[in-house]
Amino acid sequence: MNQGNSNVNLTPYISKATLDIIGLVGFSYEFNSLTSPSEFAIAFDGLFNATPDMFHASVRK
Repeated sequence: MNQGNSNVNLTPYISKATLDIIGLVGFSYEFNSLTSPSEFAIAFDGLFNATPDMFHASVRK
């Protein structure tokens, strides 16, 4: 068995879970982004993974 350390990137799963929670609590809507991402879930994921410069450029428009 490997006793070394390993890294697991949970960020994509956390952002998808966040979208699902916001959808259910705020809008009574199930995005199901963890199982089958919708168009909105893909856009939300793009926003979470955007660099700060990309985010500021999209907000300014």
